[in-house]
This record gives sequence, structure tokens and C-alpha cells, in this order.
Amino acid sequence: ADGSLSKAYRLPCGIKRIVADGDAIIVSTVDGLVYQADQSQVRLVMRARVANTYCVDARAGNVAVSDAAGGVSLFDWSGKLLWETKSSGCSGWMVCLDDTSVFHGHSEGVSAYDLHGKPLWHRADLRDVMFGIQDDLFIYVASGGNLHQIHKLDGTDGDRWSMGSSLCAAVSAECVYASAVSCFDAR
Repeated sequence: ADGSLSKAYRLPCGIKRIVADGDAIIVSTVDGLVYQADQSQVRLVMRARVANTYCVDARAGNVAVSDAAGGVSLFDWSGKLLWETKSSGCSGWMVCLDDTSVFHGHSEGVSAYDLHGKPLWHRADLRDVMFGIQDDLFIYVASGGNLHQIHKLDGTDGDRWSMGSSLCAAVSAECVYASAVSCFDAR
């Protein structure tokens, strides 16, 4: 790869988030539309139930969407709604999707659901969740100036790091990169 532009698409509204699921790229826009892009086309996959979507994630042909009203929805690639629910809070800034669960962070905590929408666990002690990411075993949730490592299976605590802001960026095998420049030892 020489870094040259191979394809460009123009969408009708501003982009909110871009995620990958294999070769497919999922793009959510500020008007609540979610697109799938590949090397040959961009197609509208779905319209979120609330126009102001905050976060989107994709995995194994499913797309999870969280929104400003505290809702979380799961769709398949065809745009068919599999389920949707309203959390106890609002401002769903975080959604992470894996092969078995959907993790939703919002103003009233973090909630986990199975792929059929059945609630698995809820953490009300983590308020005003602003961001989250995942690895195979944990989700990493930014809340209250701390980064919380939470076991995906049961919602119990792992580690916690003070980071002074409510953003986190990446996880590697060795480090959790948070707040712009901090690297916390993940071992």
C-alpha cells in the first residue's frame, strides 16, 4: 500500500463514527443513518429509532446502535431490527458488541444484554459513561474520571485507573491507552 486514495464516498450528512467488521466498514451519521461501505459501494443499512445516534459497533453481521435518549438497538446486516430497549438513563455514549453480548454505557451506568435483548447485568455505580472499548475478556469504561476494567461475563470489577478525564482510546495486550497520553500496564 502506497497511501494513495483508492475510493472516496460522500454521504449526505456528517459522520459520527466509523467501525470495521471484517472487510465491511460501518458508518453512522449525525442524522441517525447507518451505512455499510466496502470497495464497491455504500448502502444504507438502517435508520436508527432516534436521529441523534451516539455510538455504533459491528460484529459478525450485527450492528449495535446507542442513542441520545438512552436507547440501544441491535440490527442485522439487512437492516432488520432484532431488538431494542431503553436503558434507565439517557445519553448512550458507549456501545460495544461481541459474539455473545451488547454492552451499553449511558448516564445511569453500564448494562449488558445477550444477542436476543435479555438483560445480563447492570452496573449503576458507573454513572455518566462517556466512552468504552473492549478486548476479549473485559470492557473498559470511562466514568467519573476513572477508567474501569469490567469483566464482560458478569460485570464484576477488574482494575481501575485514575485518568482525570472521561475519554479512553485503545487497548493492547500490554497497555490500556487512556486520556490522550497515559499508558496503564494491562498485566
